[in-house]
Parts: sequence; structure tokens; C-alpha cells
Amino acid sequence: MLSIVKRPVDYLHAQQPETLIIFRGDSHHAYPTVMNHIEVTENAMYVTGQTGDSRLKKEAEDIIGRAVAIYEWHGGKAVLFHSFHYQAGSWDRSRRVVVKAEVSDSG
Repeated sequence: MLSIVKRPVDYLHAQQPETLIIFRGDSHHAYPTVMNHIEVTENAMYVTGQTGDSRLKKEAEDIIGRAVAIYEWHGGKAVLFHSFHYQAGSWDRSRRVVVKAEVSDSG
């Protein structure tokens, strides 16, 4: 996965060194090697999805409960955000995780 990210980032930075590159990937792109490489690359950032595990779900319980309460009180869609630091077992350090809690008529 790292080579898939590294080649275009290196190419773009060779052409436009000051350009900020933001890598966006789903949870299957959230490899520690990819995140580590992007973190040490100048003018590069990433946003990836995370597969929910019991620790992430536990951390998100309160914000989800608040979104449910707002939805029930207001009767319309409720969207709340929360962030915290989390370290998966395969990571060498903690990283910021952002939770989006959305409750609507469809769930």
C-alpha cells in the first residue's frame, strides 16, 4: 500500500514542492506504514476511515447517545462530532480520531 501512496506524492512534490497533498482513504488504507510515511512527508496530510473496534465504540458511546437524544427531542437529523486520541495495537503512537455521530429517520 505504501508504494501506491508514495509514488504519486513524490511525483507531485517534485513538480510542485509547496503543494499541500491530502491523502483520503477508507479504512483499508489506514496502514501504519502509510500513516507514518505521510506524517514525516513535508506538505502532506491524511484522512482515513477507521474500522470500529470495541475501544473506539466505547469512546463514541456518549456522543452517539447525545445525537440520539437531540434527534428524539428535535425530530430531525442530528449530526455531532467528537475527537480523541487513540492508539491501535499496530500503531507506534496515538493519533487523533474524529467521530461523526449522525442520527436520522433512516437510522
